[in-house]
Amino acid sequence: MRTYRLCAVLAARALSKSPWTLLIPPVYAALLVPTAALAAQLGLVGGFVYALVTDALLASLLFVVSELVGGSRVRLHELPRSVGHYFWPIMNVLFVLWIASFLLRPVVASIPNGETFMLGIWLVLFILLNAVPEVIYRRGTYGGLAAIGASIGFVQEHWLVWLPPNLALGALLWFALPPLAAAGPLGFLLAPILAGALIHAFLVFRGFLFEELDGSTSRQRALRHRLGR
Repeated sequence: MRTYRLCAVLAARALSKSPWTLLIPPVYAALLVPTAALAAQLGLVGGFVYALVTDALLASLLFVVSELVGGSRVRLHELPRSVGHYFWPIMNVLFVLWIASFLLRPVVASIPNGETFMLGIWLVLFILLNAVPEVIYRRGTYGGLAAIGASIGFVQEHWLVWLPPNLALGALLWFALPPLAAAGPLGFLLAPILAGALIHAFLVFRGFLFEELDGSTSRQRALRHRLGR
């Protein structure tokens, strides 16, 4: 709990320098709506367009989170150039996952309950690859396979501390957002904005948590805390 409190305080301080960035995720999510509508009309080309736009928005968001965790302020005029920093590292990971999905598709189609099996695989991947964003922007691991391998190693070593906050956020979004969205027009409007802001704040928290855990043991962290880090 001490580690969580420390990271929450650091995240709050970082966000206080650029509170406007809390609006970035809901704005980016809103941009994907017309993009998806356009992509649906373009067939195969539309799928590539949607993937590129999604990658660009994720790269921009990752840049913002990286700057905040690094102690910098983020200014609006930085957003246009924010895409370039992590566009290809994210694309590398997505490409590896696409290849894996492509290879698994005929296997899944040939077995009973293939869709359930595939869902289980994606769930395992979601857990093991959970730290990919932090591996990319904190460690600077840009290769697709390298980032995936580093994330798996990190989660295997620190799952007991890393996963509970992620599960807590998922539960909060799962149980709290639907009632809010169903509460009328205002709730319907506020739900995605609050969800996006919460996810953004959580990503900053995760960045500090990753720094706290990476390359350390629980005993080493306890010693640092006793020494008044």
